[in-house]
Amino acid sequence: MNDTAYEATVTQTLLWNYNEASDEANRTAKFISTQITAEGISLQFYSLSYMVQHAEYNLTLLTTLTPLNSETYNNSFTIVNYVQASKSELKSLEFVEFNIPVTLSRQYVLLGKVAEEIAKVYNKKKDEAFLNLAQSCYTIKEEAKCLSKLVEKQLQEYDKEILKSYSILGIDPEAISNGGFETGDTSYWSVGGSGDHSITNEDRYSGSYSLRLGYKYSANVANSRDWAYQTICLPSYATDIKLSFYYHLFTEDSIDYDWFEVYVRDSSGNNLEQIFKKGGANYPGLEEYGWEQVTYDLSAYAGKTIQIYFAVANWYDTLYKTWCYIDDVSVTYSTCNFWCIFYNFPNCYEGLSYYELTCMASCLLGAWACGPFYWACALYCIGIGCGIVTDAIIIYCLSWVVWYCCLT
Repeated sequence: MNDTAYEATVTQTLLWNYNEASDEANRTAKFISTQITAEGISLQFYSLSYMVQHAEYNLTLLTTLTPLNSETYNNSFTIVNYVQASKSELKSLEFVEFNIPVTLSRQYVLLGKVAEEIAKVYNKKKDEAFLNLAQSCYTIKEEAKCLSKLVEKQLQEYDKEILKSYSILGIDPEAISNGGFETGDTSYWSVGGSGDHSITNEDRYSGSYSLRLGYKYSANVANSRDWAYQTICLPSYATDIKLSFYYHLFTEDSIDYDWFEVYVRDSSGNNLEQIFKKGGANYPGLEEYGWEQVTYDLSAYAGKTIQIYFAVANWYDTLYKTWCYIDDVSVTYSTCNFWCIFYNFPNCYEGLSYYELTCMASCLLGAWACGPFYWACALYCIGIGCGIVTDAIIIYCLSWVVWYCCLT
């Protein structure tokens, strides 16, 4: 840091290990002590990891704890990341702050109750995607309860009171559900119109299925559309939001009469923007276009609920047919950026100089080169290189900022 070389000693001690294997799931847990000593400064923290590999989901829980003394933890930060194996969930990210001291085992019970309350909110949506999201929250509750019992029974020596606790509950980062139509049906999609609108295996870009819209087999209907759309919720903090899909278009008509189109619509179905339109050059005669990829920047819709709407339009007459195959629909985004780190976290920003903020951001992003020693490198970099050794900064800022701005 600043052309100065620092040496540090990092000592990790495995204090507890747990393994459970069954036909349903594999569960592993570890409790590790990490001691970092450098330049006369010594930092210690504990980490409890809990991983579940289930046929229907993967769950990772990581808690970091900073001790105050031999009887109490000063603070803790817990990250819960749940991913459904089919990658068909909406994304959820919730921040939890405990306003009372709790023991380590009790913390997980309360996190489970929070997940249950979140599930109740999603259940009120009466939408299949949100109902599935609610079920994910219920699963988090049960796994948190399981971990609580393990700590209470097998980790009693370290089941101490925590003065201040923070947690993040995160569920699946994919915005589009069933974008490859590999369920073999139109799950998560709303479809309709006067044409085929069906899942098929007769032509696809990848996998086993694609979505066919238009009038390959159905009789043409003048001034009509065959359509499909999905409603998605984009996080307010998301950046670089990209829509991507592949299409394979067949048409016997010109673009003046028949076409394939894609719109962004609001949650009520009102058109906000046409982002793509494709049709034939001449008629009659069959023309073919694809498979071709289309990408589009949706960053302007961060924080909004929108519909991604696909349609094949047959206009004016019923003379010529047009149909289109659609596959691998995806909406991705990133959140790892300095603006996010600097301005979204007042507890971190307050009292820090511009140099300290820049230095901390560099540590957070650069520590990935340390691989499995990421936490040790980041803590050392911030504590020694930047001169920031406050527990609140180390636990609250480091864990929260990395997860919120870089891992989601």
